[in-house]
Amino acid sequence: MDSDLGRLGSSLSLTEEEETGLVVPTGLWHSKPLKRGFFTIRRLVTSKSFHPEALHTTLRAAFNPVRGMEFKMLDEERFVLRFFHILDRERVLE
Repeated sequence: MDSDLGRLGSSLSLTEEEETGLVVPTGLWHSKPLKRGFFTIRRLVTSKSFHPEALHTTLRAAFNPVRGMEFKMLDEERFVLRFFHILDRERVLE
């Protein structure tokens, strides 16, 4: 299964628009300064509709972060995950 995912991942590429970058709104988290935490921006690659709260619940259960995780949608496909411990984020990125 890992080799199938690796093959699938190697066939993905960014469009010119995606390579230009993404500006994250400064007011994304009002209760805490944006500079605190460990962030990763992810993209959900699917043609199916999904509910953001269900995705958040699923990701929290799958990642099981020790110090917690916040989830915010950036647009229809991309979202940002905010972790409160570096090891939680590193485990997700592996």
